[in-house]
Amino acid sequence: MDHRENKFTLENFKKWMNKQGDSSSSHMEYKKPLVGTQVESKIDADRLAEKIHPEEGEPEDLIESFLEEGGAIMDVDSKNFLIEVETGSFRIHRCYVRRA
Repeated sequence: MDHRENKFTLENFKKWMNKQGDSSSSHMEYKKPLVGTQVESKIDADRLAEKIHPEEGEPEDLIESFLEEGGAIMDVDSKNFLIEVETGSFRIHRCYVRRA
């Protein structure tokens, strides 16, 4: 075996990167199954008020709607979900929701 193949060089790094494929596609594969999933809150209204980041709608209405009817994941951003409810949408960390 030629030891030059194991040596770290720009050319070897480029070859290695080409073999890895597109890492963003694997990230997209993680997001796809979650979009559209129905979820509900793991926490009560007071904690939800502290944890949500409203995108559209009034926080009180969002919380009430989410607690009563749940919501659907519309987007996944790292460890946060964009949740759509009847009265609007908000972002929240994934640890505060569960599948409905």
